[in-house]
Amino acid sequence: MHNSPKSLFIFGAGSFMRCIKHLIERTSLVMGVQYWIVDKCNSMQSKFIISENDFKKIVSEPFYFNVAVADVRLRSRIVADCLSLGGIPVSLISDDFIQYDDVTIGDGAIICAKNMATTSVQVGKYFHGNIYSYIEHDCIIGDFVTFSPRVSCNGYVHISDYVFIGAGAVIRNGVAGKPLVIGQGATIGMGAVVTKSVPDFSTVVGNPAKVMI
Repeated sequence: MHNSPKSLFIFGAGSFMRCIKHLIERTSLVMGVQYWIVDKCNSMQSKFIISENDFKKIVSEPFYFNVAVADVRLRSRIVADCLSLGGIPVSLISDDFIQYDDVTIGDGAIICAKNMATTSVQVGKYFHGNIYSYIEHDCIIGDFVTFSPRVSCNGYVHISDYVFIGAGAVIRNGVAGKPLVIGQGATIGMGAVVTKSVPDFSTVVGNPAKVMI
């Protein structure tokens, strides 16, 4: 096996990778590249999965990559390592992703089936949008943000960097000139209904969502 400028490395062989395998295959086919899944120990039996040690032995720049790891901090560290080695981020975006006018998506995104962004939406780098999630009008999403399945982000919401949002969470809309703000590094629990701004590095749960003590 020889690495070349036309190799795509996907980091993470967990459940999320299994759910986006079709996106990986389609993207690699469209780009005309060979993909490899990079896992810690190559525990899964597949000719397309290599260990982290094997990746470090064969990698040469430039190469394409994406990180299919939901943990926002771990994803950030892997991205930094790849960029330092000459990696070029590639987005994996489902064909049925719906977006209207004035929507921008940063590098290295993964956007799964049945996602939607309406209008005047800015999404940062290395975003994960799992199935059936949406972002309404006039929202700003930071870097390294994870939407688990079926997250509902309504209008005039600003989500800072390194935020993890659990499955089925609903974020109430803000208003023009006074957006609802999710602070940096915050965690929104599964099924939470967020009705007001969330402090940095806090965890909120429940309906209405409250900061865990």
